[in-house]
Amino acid sequence: MLKNSSLKTRITIAVVVLLVGVALLVTMVSFVLMKQHMRQLIIDQQSVLLTATARDIDQKFVIRSATLQALARDLGRDAAASPDSLQRALNQHASVRVLFDNLAVFSRSGDTLANFNLPSSRGTSDIAGRAYFTETVRLGKPLISPATLGVFSNQPLVVLTAPILDARGAVIMVLTGSIALQSDNFMAELAQTRIGKTGYFSVIDMDGTVIADRDAKRVLTRSPSTLTNAEKKALTGFQGSIDEVDRAGVRGLYSFKRLGATPWVLLAFYPDAEAFSVVAGLQRSALLLVLLVIAVIGPVAWLFVRHQLEPLQELQSRVLAIARQPTLALMPQV
Repeated sequence: MLKNSSLKTRITIAVVVLLVGVALLVTMVSFVLMKQHMRQLIIDQQSVLLTATARDIDQKFVIRSATLQALARDLGRDAAASPDSLQRALNQHASVRVLFDNLAVFSRSGDTLANFNLPSSRGTSDIAGRAYFTETVRLGKPLISPATLGVFSNQPLVVLTAPILDARGAVIMVLTGSIALQSDNFMAELAQTRIGKTGYFSVIDMDGTVIADRDAKRVLTRSPSTLTNAEKKALTGFQGSIDEVDRAGVRGLYSFKRLGATPWVLLAFYPDAEAFSVVAGLQRSALLLVLLVIAVIGPVAWLFVRHQLEPLQELQSRVLAIARQPTLALMPQV
């Protein structure tokens, strides 16, 4: 079709197409650069949020451990305290229950001496085989347990321990404070906290055990098949941000931060669809604007170029005429 068109038409079409192509290319490159810049901005903001959240979690554990140790020192002043007096002492420290879901005192051999929530459990011996208990007795130091099922509640929880020492510094009892992972506390609140509208937090142990997740059914699961590629990468010690898909197949930005008080990894996930929704909206609007400008300017550019090429068109017509009738070359132009 263009073969049979005039030279002016072909040059005009080429110029207009070039202008349209350059306009679209500049627009697309601009938005690619804008998306890269916004991605870095989101990474920086998510890093700040993750660091602040990790520091807050660490601080909460430090405060709870310090409070438990202070209570252990109070209970240790009466080394010969009976189970009844220990139970009364726990009841008198009800304010500490704001920090824990339950408090209990165990003998060195693991017998329950006092239990704030279940006084009837006194005399039972269900904790002696728990590693966090035996290590507290052995080391004489406070510990934070891995996530586990509660001895009495059979619910996912984390246990903080504080040794109760006699005057010589020997461990005679162990005070424990439990934090239920699915109760109304800071760990459950973290799992339900949203980043933007659809982003979320989760926490995993270094052995892959899920500590906190928006899907409560995942808590305490430890199966490689249930972990995302990003979570597996976090277990290798990686800290930072990567693009990955979550378990629902949604692509987004994962960020990781190791906690200091516990051997856990805090993860934050922010979906790309929400993170770049503003850019996508601007891109659509800009594309429509470019198409509108092309629709308006295109015909104007067409007419302008054709007008500028009229002398060339006349020259072409003259050359073709001379080619057909060479004697015209000798005729003066009027």
